[in-house]
Amino acid sequence: MADSIYGVSVNCTNLERSLEFYRAIGFKEIGDIAESGGGALEKALRIPNPRARGRLLKLGDDPRAINLNLIEWISPRTEGRAYPRLNHAGISRIALHTSNLQKTYEELKSKGIEFYSEPQVMQFPNGSSLFVCFEDPDGTVLELLEFRPVEASRT
Repeated sequence: MADSIYGVSVNCTNLERSLEFYRAIGFKEIGDIAESGGGALEKALRIPNPRARGRLLKLGDDPRAINLNLIEWISPRTEGRAYPRLNHAGISRIALHTSNLQKTYEELKSKGIEFYSEPQVMQFPNGSSLFVCFEDPDGTVLELLEFRPVEASRT
């Protein structure tokens, strides 16, 4: 049985542009996914004559943190945009934790990142969370999230 999530792959139409974006929001590049293709990829992924390249990214310094694999498909070419709505079936967004959402929001906004709205509050019985959504260059939705325990929620 599976025992943890190792990583998430995000297809992009321009690897360099996406790398710049993900670095701007705090990801570190930890590995190169050299251009590859062939029989194993074709069988495992059900993509005819595949060729791809990419980078392995991570947030923070925890070696057990989930990896983000940025993949640009060379053959067949990555095309289109991510899902048009967040209520589609399958993966809808990638949530990123921050300990100070307002500060992170302001910093990223100053770098030109456009958000869906200002940070919003969601109340829960044991506290609240602040959250805000935005998109990568290909439309993949990312969410910044800050959890607040009951005591902090009342202030």
